[in-house]
Amino acid sequence: MFISEEQLLQAISDMMDKKLDARLCEMPTKAELDARLCEMPTKAELDARLCEMPTKAELDARLCEMPTKAELDARLSEMPTKKEMADSLYRLKNNLLEELDFVQEKANRHFERLENRMVSLESAVNAIRIESSTINLLAEKYSDLETRVKGLEQKIS
Repeated sequence: MFISEEQLLQAISDMMDKKLDARLCEMPTKAELDARLCEMPTKAELDARLCEMPTKAELDARLCEMPTKAELDARLSEMPTKKEMADSLYRLKNNLLEELDFVQEKANRHFERLENRMVSLESAVNAIRIESSTINLLAEKYSDLETRVKGLEQKIS
């Protein structure tokens, strides 16, 4: 199947038209371009920004203020090594654990003292209950005896 030159040219022309139409649809309108132009800074604004930027002399001064490689190396050598940091952290951890053990032991001793006091208080309360019930029983018996004595006195008199 052969295509004539005319058909080939027509097909190419159609493809070019489609691509051109697609590109034209993507292009911004005059209003959009005007809006973009309005958003762009003016020459005066650009000049003001340029004046705010540090000069070469200011940048050079800042660079001179920055520490040199030797100074940085000296600072770095003063910093503890990884092993020293690990040892320090290990000692700190041990100190914290020892302190925690001490606090735990102190709390346990305090708890034991409280527990002993509770046991003594329970014993005292039980003793008081027993005494109270004994006294109540004696009072009841005394009351019974008193009524019996009154009854006997009335029979005798």
